[in-house]
Amino acid sequence: MADMTYFDTTRRDQRPMPDNAISLRMAGNVLVATSLVVIALGLFREWFVYHFGEETVFQDMRHIALDAEQCLAAWYSSLTMVVCAGLLACITRMTYRRQQPDVGYWLVLTIVFIGLSLDESTSVHELALEPIQGALHTSGPFLFAWVIPALILVPAFGIFYLGFLRRLPAPYGMWFFLSGAVFVAGALGMEMVGGVTYEAYGATGLKYIMSFALEESLEIIAMTSFLVSLLSYVKYMYGRLELEL
Repeated sequence: MADMTYFDTTRRDQRPMPDNAISLRMAGNVLVATSLVVIALGLFREWFVYHFGEETVFQDMRHIALDAEQCLAAWYSSLTMVVCAGLLACITRMTYRRQQPDVGYWLVLTIVFIGLSLDESTSVHELALEPIQGALHTSGPFLFAWVIPALILVPAFGIFYLGFLRRLPAPYGMWFFLSGAVFVAGALGMEMVGGVTYEAYGATGLKYIMSFALEESLEIIAMTSFLVSLLSYVKYMYGRLELEL
């Protein structure tokens, strides 16, 4: 069995592209199109159920919902995060082999995205809901109480990575930052908005539906943007990524 993953370290024009190769640009285009389809299906489901209810021949179409367990959007988000973790692991490896700086930052990002993927599949963060709610009697924007520790951890993580982002070649530092900002706006910001709208209008209220639909859409957009930025970074730094079996 050959080496599973490596980066081409020669100049891009020195090696011919294999006949069966998939370009990184093509992979990015497919990723964007797939993400738009997943979001569109989820938005259609929410519109349909809100207007026609669940007592139809299609029932609740839970499997394409944006805000449900074991649904297309959750699976797709988790898969996107796994692919991000795989690319980050490859970049970590090449950074180490070339004795370049910031190996630790790439490694931590790899671990973070593995954790995000696990959480997306298992909703581990929700274990913090009841203990914090019981202790602090949270409501309103803090109804989903896991956001309280997140409001401390996320800014600290961002400050820790500012230097790393500045050292990345343009435009990747800004691209990574914007992707992260959109993800936080969805996962954390819209979750707080969702707490307010849930208390005011209930789980079937239009404003709550709009808030969680926007939350999930922003998360998918952010993960797509970050994965595309990683593909672009790989192309910029190493020419291409090849898989050999």
